[in-house]
Amino acid sequence: MPIKAHKKNQEKTTIFTSAPVCLPKDSEALTILQKRAEKIAQIEIKKGQEKNIYSYIHFCLNKNEHYGIPYQLTKEVIQNTSITPIPSTFEFIAGIINRRGMLINVIDLKHFFGIKKSEKKINKNVIVVQNESMQVGLLVDSIEGSHHYSMDKLNPPIPSNNAIKLNYIIGLHNGTTAIINIDAILTEIETQLIK
Repeated sequence: MPIKAHKKNQEKTTIFTSAPVCLPKDSEALTILQKRAEKIAQIEIKKGQEKNIYSYIHFCLNKNEHYGIPYQLTKEVIQNTSITPIPSTFEFIAGIINRRGMLINVIDLKHFFGIKKSEKKINKNVIVVQNESMQVGLLVDSIEGSHHYSMDKLNPPIPSNNAIKLNYIIGLHNGTTAIINIDAILTEIETQLIK
């Protein structure tokens, strides 16, 4: 009678850790990682642009107003951060944040766009954007993720009685998400700050 081989059940233990625990602690290593991430992101953005496809960060102002910011002008997304108010400044400036020793002005997009504020408590999420002349943070209510759009498939922005100027919007993705023209907004902010 043949002898049957028995295999012992071996239990495997999987340990899950959160991403921040895995990050290095010293600032030099974090700076190197940030530069590598930016370089990889730029390669991916360039590949998409060659195909006329762009990625954007999808976010909300209030509950049902959807917007997108193209990744090529986005530096960082900071969730639930604390913003220090600045006295005697423009009403559209929510305050400043200190990011790795750099002070960044934060723009309240709802106030800038003339959107009525919700009574509900909101999270303080900041999307840091930059063009050739300036870097600012944009205060938004919630980050919804990221999506892609093709320039030739965007719907034109719809004129309305709202305060949002048409030149602030590149177009509408899927008819619901307004892709923001960051260059136009930053130019307007810069003009108002210089006055």
